[in-house]
Amino acid sequence: MTVAELRALVLLVAVLASACTRAGDPCGAHDACGAGLCHVGRCTGSGAPVVREGASRVVRSPSQLRALDDDGDADEARFASTRGVARVYVSFDVTHRAGERAYLVLEPSADAPPWDAPITIDVHPIEEPWSSSQHEPRLGVRAFSVTLPPGPSRRILLDVTEVRARYGFALRAPAGAGVGARLDARATHLDLYR
Repeated sequence: MTVAELRALVLLVAVLASACTRAGDPCGAHDACGAGLCHVGRCTGSGAPVVREGASRVVRSPSQLRALDDDGDADEARFASTRGVARVYVSFDVTHRAGERAYLVLEPSADAPPWDAPITIDVHPIEEPWSSSQHEPRLGVRAFSVTLPPGPSRRILLDVTEVRARYGFALRAPAGAGVGARLDARATHLDLYR
């Protein structure tokens, strides 16, 4: 990743950021980080980069993936929509190592309209081995929740560095009153920065 690409990533994250508690703590839309910033669910020091300069990026595709809404299986996750509670379950054949930053990346659907309301996503670790043919895996206690403001359809980066999720991640978003965020579940991936 070039320095320009890293700066663009930091800028994107800053746009999605909201206030938080203190450096290193999980944060959401209504928390306070003091002098720091909330970057995709994790507090950083004031002006601190999301990943270290010169870090190499490794992209991992899911080994298992399942997206559901109240109508059943879906190729598209519709967060905060009238279709009910959206759930995405995803696991990877790799776990991140000490010193690595890990981001779960959700891509917008190709023809997705702008978000018409805030989007709240709860992130849970999956607690046991599971398969994509299972109805729903057993989840651990919510690791963190992040609320993103309405606006243009965009990529969502969730900092899962501190989430101990041996069997994967579960993303849950409550139903909403509008179109919500339309995300291409099949394009979900994990970015590791070493």
